[in-house]
Amino acid sequence: MKKVMYVLLLAQSTFLMAQKVVVTPYGEKVTVATGANNGLSTTAGDVQLGGTLIKPTKITTSAANSLEINSGGTSASPVSALKLVDGNQGAGKVLTSDANGVATWQLAKTTIIGGVVPDAPFTGATRSDAQDKFTAYTGCNITLPPGKWRLEFGSWIQIGGSGAPEGWWSSIFFSTSNSTYVPLTLANGLKLNSIIIPDLYSNSTKDKYGTGMVFVDLTAKTGDTTIYLWAYAAVQSTGTPLTTTNVTLTSMNGLAGGFGPYTYLVASNID
Repeated sequence: MKKVMYVLLLAQSTFLMAQKVVVTPYGEKVTVATGANNGLSTTAGDVQLGGTLIKPTKITTSAANSLEINSGGTSASPVSALKLVDGNQGAGKVLTSDANGVATWQLAKTTIIGGVVPDAPFTGATRSDAQDKFTAYTGCNITLPPGKWRLEFGSWIQIGGSGAPEGWWSSIFFSTSNSTYVPLTLANGLKLNSIIIPDLYSNSTKDKYGTGMVFVDLTAKTGDTTIYLWAYAAVQSTGTPLTTTNVTLTSMNGLAGGFGPYTYLVASNID
């Protein structure tokens, strides 16, 4: 029994030491190991923190003993002192706390993201809902991370084709697909069907201009979402039956003119 107690006391007294082999007064050899774990290592008899913490770790400090991370950098030669990888990290983001103090990387208060607008007019493949109603993708799109966004656009749509259609009225809408119409959900939960482009000329004009803004809620998304700008036009036949092969909708991208550009797509984040 004395032998066992001695070994236990010896193991306890050497807990903070590196692995060693000791000899008891009875001539028996006993190996004592600290069993370093959770980012701990033993160096020269000391237990040190310097590895990867593999278990949940909580650091509690007093008001007089706050936690300090000092990288040794100076204003002239700064050295990064903190790296937090939560899956949402990215250039220009800020560390933001929720109501429980849980911090994650979030977009800065004001972030502007520009959309993709081709440098030249883009004629999309038209699709017909009826003989006088046509839609087409404009070639313009924008990719946004999760969050709430104010999406602003400017559009110039030109109606044409061998069927010589006359313009009647038109609108634009957003879709999450560039090949089919998938309505975009707005911040208030409604589906965005279309935004009417006012005519600046008579009903018979083939050029339709318009600007607008919508609020989009992507907070429930787990990754980036690409939003595509589509055009819709109701047209009148001048005698030739109108089909998707003789009616075209062209987004006049890349044409700045004297006062343009007329086609643009830009988003800014909102709280």
